[in-house]
Amino acid sequence: MSESSRAEHGRSTHSSQVVTAGRDNIQTAREQTDSARAFRAVLSKIELALQMYWPDAPRFEPAALFADPDTAILRYFQHLSRASDRPLVLLIDEADSLIGPAMVSFLTQLRDGYIARRLIPFPHSVALIGQRQVRDYVFSQQGRRAVAWLGSTSPFNITAEAATLRAFTKEDVFELLLQHTTQTGRRWKPDAMELIHELSLGHPWLVNAMANQVVNLEVEDRAVAVTAEHVEAAKETIILARRSHVDSLAARLHEDRVRRVIEPMLAGGRAIGDTLHDDFSYVLPM
Repeated sequence: MSESSRAEHGRSTHSSQVVTAGRDNIQTAREQTDSARAFRAVLSKIELALQMYWPDAPRFEPAALFADPDTAILRYFQHLSRASDRPLVLLIDEADSLIGPAMVSFLTQLRDGYIARRLIPFPHSVALIGQRQVRDYVFSQQGRRAVAWLGSTSPFNITAEAATLRAFTKEDVFELLLQHTTQTGRRWKPDAMELIHELSLGHPWLVNAMANQVVNLEVEDRAVAVTAEHVEAAKETIILARRSHVDSLAARLHEDRVRRVIEPMLAGGRAIGDTLHDDFSYVLPM
């Protein structure tokens, strides 16, 4: 269910200045409905990212923006764009962790910046990376109704392109593991490779997490061939450790639209409805 949605703000043949707002940046504002508090957390983390990826960028005090939170993101990104001599690209991970009015304000400000981009500097491109498409942000968890504070205008028509990271096929998984064999000499038995695909259904993070757990912790001796038993042990370790990504995926099980599809299957039945329905496409791993 990994999703990357990109709002495109003009094009240029020049190389771009890339600023990455990593996973922890947006997660800091998770579940925070108050716009001022959410944006304060987001922008302070972006400032830390700038110190790593763009250390010579002119410093700007985000606190000066919070007199009007509904323009804070807009004005901050305009400031960054004005300071850069190249088109600015922003990669914002965990964007879908913003909720409620804070999320609507965030998207609205991106849209306002896009509309005025020919008059006032604004990022060349913004990638919103998360587990949902931008259009899925509009639904509450009660009845798939547009949330009450959405109003009559929509800030959600900002997506120029949406791309989903598809699940690996069995052939992809085997190829990935055999590349590791080629590079390190470590052998994978066919039943081990089969089990990794079976347990993960090709979910890219799960495939890599299990393989990493096996080769770095379960079987450190490269002379020992990896077996299905090693993969099973790695699976149990990942579950018990409650890795953050596992928790993030598990949290989706509490969403009504996911439960409508999964619950009948867990009870031994079949989900009833149109397989082209949004609920089904939301749950599919690719």
